[in-house]
Amino acid sequence: MHEPRPSGTNRALLALLVTAALLVVVLAQRVQALRTQVDTLREHSTLLYPGYLLPAFEAQTVGGQRVLVGRALPGGRQMLLMFTTTCPHCLASVPAWNRIAEATERDSTIEVVGLCLNGADLASRYAAEQGLRFPVVVLADPTLRFLYRTQTVPQAVVLDAEGRVVHVRHGRVEGGAAVDSLL
Repeated sequence: MHEPRPSGTNRALLALLVTAALLVVVLAQRVQALRTQVDTLREHSTLLYPGYLLPAFEAQTVGGQRVLVGRALPGGRQMLLMFTTTCPHCLASVPAWNRIAEATERDSTIEVVGLCLNGADLASRYAAEQGLRFPVVVLADPTLRFLYRTQTVPQAVVLDAEGRVVHVRHGRVEGGAAVDSLL
């Protein structure tokens, strides 16, 4: 018995079906690539990332000293520790942050500064109660809060002398490996 040969119309439909299937695959790949790009853009618009340049500003700590935030000394690094007084993950990070501050006290090329997102009274009381070993600045200005991408706490950010982000750690800091990665 002979198999019937596809007619010209059947061949055309088969070719059209294969072409449509290939287009679906290509479009699915493009959609996935666009989703990845959107996720990256969303992350870069809300979170700090290596290479991001922060503006420098002069501020007074809750202890009354003047400090330049957003710039390290030439050849040095500045570590910013962003927190709120009500965040349980920030509170859990305090011992590690104090170990970092203690380790950097002997190294004049690394400066640690806390950026508190609460008011001055709460920040001052928290710094005293928790025995914070680093100066704390209240980051109240909404523009600076936006530029410093403070939507996520706790955050540990390492800057170079020009104010460029070198390293970012979002979330709780505990244990030696986390401390070492920041140092």
